[in-house]
Amino acid sequence: MRKYFYSIGLFLFLFQLSLLSENIKITINSIPPLPLENLLKDRNPGFEDGLKFWVLPKDIPAGEKIEISNDAYKGKYSLYVNSKKGIGVYQMLTGFLSPDIIVPGENYIISCWVKAGEEVNQRGGVYCGAGSSFVIYSSDWKQAKSTLCKTGNTEKKWKKIVGKPVEVPEFGKVYTLNVGTSYTPGEAWIDEISITKAFVDLSFTVEGNNILQIILEDEIGNLIFDSGRLPEKTDKFSKTLQVISTYQYKIRVIDNKGEIYVQEYPK
Repeated sequence: MRKYFYSIGLFLFLFQLSLLSENIKITINSIPPLPLENLLKDRNPGFEDGLKFWVLPKDIPAGEKIEISNDAYKGKYSLYVNSKKGIGVYQMLTGFLSPDIIVPGENYIISCWVKAGEEVNQRGGVYCGAGSSFVIYSSDWKQAKSTLCKTGNTEKKWKKIVGKPVEVPEFGKVYTLNVGTSYTPGEAWIDEISITKAFVDLSFTVEGNNILQIILEDEIGNLIFDSGRLPEKTDKFSKTLQVISTYQYKIRVIDNKGEIYVQEYPK
């Protein structure tokens, strides 16, 4: 009889546990869906094909280096640079980024992964440091607009660097992609350069009993949305927000018992 009651108790415990795990349902999606396709995917953005498509500077000072490294964030290879003032490689993307790929009036964003030594710095501002930049010129090269993702010392740990969104101007006819170090000494590894459309519309719906609070953050901890304390007995909440396309997002839901439910997007 004791064994019988033990079995019933275990069943009820597991049943209650399953109800608890299903108490909150979180649905997240975006238009267009994340992750977005990298517009540079056919241009060797991760240096897996060595320096294919990339152009080296004509004169590399003695003792300075630009080479392919097998120390990579992803895949087998990355770009390694070591310089006294800054050095890098570039691509001309004119023609490849046709008007049906890069659309005037649309916003785009650049990101990359960087591992930088302690000498690398940004003392001269956003144009300095290790990383990459996307520059848009007019056909006569007299007008320009750019977005940069650069960093200083990362303590030789890989770090994701994201630039600010840039709206492509009507004069945009010539595109360049630059990777390396600028106006800084030191060594750095750079990998996985990406250009995508800058924004998506992210929507989420939370359903369950007594939803107390909903918090949305990006992968580096920036707060995107906080519902605050919701009205008592809230059992459904929906929201649509415009967010940066290059990040992963985390939604946390707290119910009135203090239980926390977490879901990431994209997974």
